[in-house]
Amino acid sequence: MAQIPYKAVRFDAYPPTKKLIRGAKGMDKTGQVTVSSTDLAAYAIGVGDPAVFGTSSSRPWIELVWRASMALSSVDERNDHFVKSGSYDRLDPSEKSAVSYFLGMTQCAAMADRVLGAKVTVHVDSFLRMLGVKLPNKSRPDLVGYSNPPSGVGTPGGFLFEAKGRTRGFSRRVVESAIKQLGKTPKEVLRLVSPKAVFAASLAYFEPAVRGGAEIWQSYLEDPPPPRRAASNHPGDEEYCGLVVVSQLFPVYRAMSGIGELSDQFAVTERDGLMTARLPLEGASVGIPVELYEMLAQVDAPLRDSRQRERLTRSVWEVVSEPAYPHRFTDLAYTGERLSVLSSGLSFFMAVPTENDIA
Repeated sequence: MAQIPYKAVRFDAYPPTKKLIRGAKGMDKTGQVTVSSTDLAAYAIGVGDPAVFGTSSSRPWIELVWRASMALSSVDERNDHFVKSGSYDRLDPSEKSAVSYFLGMTQCAAMADRVLGAKVTVHVDSFLRMLGVKLPNKSRPDLVGYSNPPSGVGTPGGFLFEAKGRTRGFSRRVVESAIKQLGKTPKEVLRLVSPKAVFAASLAYFEPAVRGGAEIWQSYLEDPPPPRRAASNHPGDEEYCGLVVVSQLFPVYRAMSGIGELSDQFAVTERDGLMTARLPLEGASVGIPVELYEMLAQVDAPLRDSRQRERLTRSVWEVVSEPAYPHRFTDLAYTGERLSVLSSGLSFFMAVPTENDIA
């Protein structure tokens, strides 16, 4: 387990979707959140596959394994913090840029959950593709999400995030770039998100805790001025939240349902309410709750039909909004395994290294 230090700036409350404290405005907050390597891999997978209905990959499990591998190989746990791994340090500058962008998305998903209360986040393009919407090449935020604010458990709040990542230290210029991009959010996206959505700029960066020390992975979050509002085409809270969950889980379902082609050892099996599949990544497995796995099996094309979409997403929401969900899955790890369960029910298992592995 490791700590990610963070600073959150200008949010009116924590989490931002709760009722405002009387007189509070633009509060700053600093702290640290505890995250494991297994958690990072789960968040990396949960960001989603923007080409979910594309033809770019006939083997979606490869993308899933790639995402988990990138998270696990790019940072190491050292002295209770995440630092750059040796493989990250050996990359050339252009390669580091690509990895830092990926880590920025992964950290944004983690901090959105742990600090801002955005329970499920997914790539905006994955969300749009599930609706059959494809935008032209224009600037748009990276992640869309939702939360259940304490002020009203049945009233989810929407989120839009612009995620940035840096190989080196904090940069105000990069934060301003993220804020600028949020301000240019296309109307097609604004119409689908709650009119009261929270916008957040996120920066993941490495900076020494002390002079000459190891560069620690840190987080900066800022609430920018709200962008222009478009006429709302918000599908309704339950449908919106269900759609975010479906957008996150469907690429994982596709990967699981196709991975058995490699060998019978990768076939999907049930484990106490979870459908799980081993991955061609040493000691790793991924899981989706049985109820949702069965619902996702009905999806074979974008959800353009409004009645089909409403039935599916509301059924999904009925499952994920249960009080015991997803906590009933958190104790399913076997001896020698670590398990991370995201709020959508997406589960990632990883074998605990033994002394022989480390040696």
